[in-house]
Amino acid sequence: LIPGFTVGDAGVMSDPTVLKKDGVYHIWYNSFGSSNDILISHAISSDGFNWTKDSFNPVMTPTMPCEEFGPGDITADVSQPTVMIHPVIGDFFMSYGSFNATIFEVYDGFGFATSSFRLF
Repeated sequence: LIPGFTVGDAGVMSDPTVLKKDGVYHIWYNSFGSSNDILISHAISSDGFNWTKDSFNPVMTPTMPCEEFGPGDITADVSQPTVMIHPVIGDFFMSYGSFNATIFEVYDGFGFATSSFRLF
């Protein structure tokens, strides 16, 4: 999985979390947007080596007030995705952070998101 040049995929990819569900690997990762935001993107793989990026990327963008600050050149962010699968209903649950406005890698926001949308 390598970075590309489109929003949700531009220049850098980091801090992945990987799950396997129904024989398919899912990866969520930090990526950059067009205005220097940090976003969360998604891809799938059948073998864990060859990945197909989600056509809906980025799957999460900064929208909440606590996500509108970033240190240095970062204007807003949602980052550090950690994803779990509900054992009964199969929905994806994600916790994520948002950077402190002055210190990189220090978080001042913590979020939680769910998805009943079955990816792919």
